[in-house]
Amino acid sequence: MFRKNSLFIGIIFLFCLGGCLADWGDSYLESSLKNGDFYKKNNGPWTQKTSIPSAFYRGGCVVHDKKIYVVGGESSEGFLNTVQIYDPISDTWTAGASMSKSRGAPGVGLTNGKIYAFGGNIDDNDGRTVEEYNISSNSWSSKNWMTVGRYGLRAETANGKIHLIGGESGGASARLEEYHHTSDSLAVRNNSSGARQFFASGVINNKIYVADGVTGAETSEVYDSNSRSWDLITDPPISLSEHSGAVLNGVLYIFGGISSSSTLSTVLAYDPTSDSWSYKTNMPKNLMGQCAATVDGKIYLIGGCTNNCSGPYSYVYEYDSSKEVL
Repeated sequence: MFRKNSLFIGIIFLFCLGGCLADWGDSYLESSLKNGDFYKKNNGPWTQKTSIPSAFYRGGCVVHDKKIYVVGGESSEGFLNTVQIYDPISDTWTAGASMSKSRGAPGVGLTNGKIYAFGGNIDDNDGRTVEEYNISSNSWSSKNWMTVGRYGLRAETANGKIHLIGGESGGASARLEEYHHTSDSLAVRNNSSGARQFFASGVINNKIYVADGVTGAETSEVYDSNSRSWDLITDPPISLSEHSGAVLNGVLYIFGGISSSSTLSTVLAYDPTSDSWSYKTNMPKNLMGQCAATVDGKIYLIGGCTNNCSGPYSYVYEYDSSKEVL
């Protein structure tokens, strides 16, 4: 009788223990999803890092001395004039000196150890202004204005010169200008085939690759900064805008964005040697308007939002392509 009761009690105990462990597991998973531990341990190439202090979208970011400088952008309160500096080695953030103007969706580029902020959505509605950030002195100075103000453009450095591509100026623009820091001047170059704004771009061997965006003509292209000529490349398999791009190991990666009014977590990689695209492991979250930068063989996605951007994010995700399983 005692053995039968003991067996019955043991079964009940194991049943309850299993349920309790299941409940604990669900609670732990929910907590992990909230604090990022799940992605730190179980999400292949993705790792969540320390959040950026001020959430934003449509900012620009560049890399200098293995640190990522996030410049301007937009928040729930309006346009930003902030400089937020991320050190991936220590996984920490510091603040730089603020710009004189708040800029949403500016073109942000780097040359000669200095950062330049071109145009953007500005409170005084003049998107022609340009500012230069001296990293060593942590200070900003005004530079000569652009001829045509615009926002949603990209600023990519090739052959030591910053190239200002596309943007919004009374409609999507195909304009290309080349900035010379030594003379503080802009030279107009050949327009791209397709007008575009809010697109992804990256530089490989002094060639600037641009992919999709809000366009007048849905094309992806490459600009050879040596010959100063444009050529078409294969379009991504899905139409995108508000996505971000970064180059790693000679491949252009593009992340998230909007397609058919939906924000995506999609990751695509473009190989210029084969002129082809491939899918990679999705981001942990659907994102648009984030910025992307490469440091020490890893890509970092910072900020962004989803759908109507009613509230920007402060997430930072690290992408390690060596952990890809696709």
